[in-house]
Amino acid sequence: MLRDPEAVKEDVLDEIVSTIRAREKYGVAFTGTLEEYDLEVDVAATQAFAQQDDSDSSDRSGVRSHPVGYRVGIDIGGTFTDFALLNGSEVVLHKNLSTPEDRSAGVMNGLEKARANSGDCPLPGFPGAV
Repeated sequence: MLRDPEAVKEDVLDEIVSTIRAREKYGVAFTGTLEEYDLEVDVAATQAFAQQDDSDSSDRSGVRSHPVGYRVGIDIGGTFTDFALLNGSEVVLHKNLSTPEDRSAGVMNGLEKARANSGDCPLPGFPGAV
């Protein structure tokens, strides 16, 4: 299983990911609906997906599965560039001065500063893996 089912549920409740995508990408099934406010993790179906993953090295799309890396959100503004780094359930937020003369250098510099400023450094090796 790539992520904790309860963390995936929180993403569905926050409308970051749909229930369909949660099932396809993370193997998490739900009972109830978001609209009726009764959404719960379907433990039996989620465990069945996990057992399927254990016996099959490919995900439900037929592509060989691999551990999820980092998700990065970047908003380049005129004065500041904002960064959101997600590794599983850990989130690191960072704000850096924008570099209009070379936005790519500003992005890489900001990613490295975000990693360095993350305290216990939950993003080892980042952004070297970019």
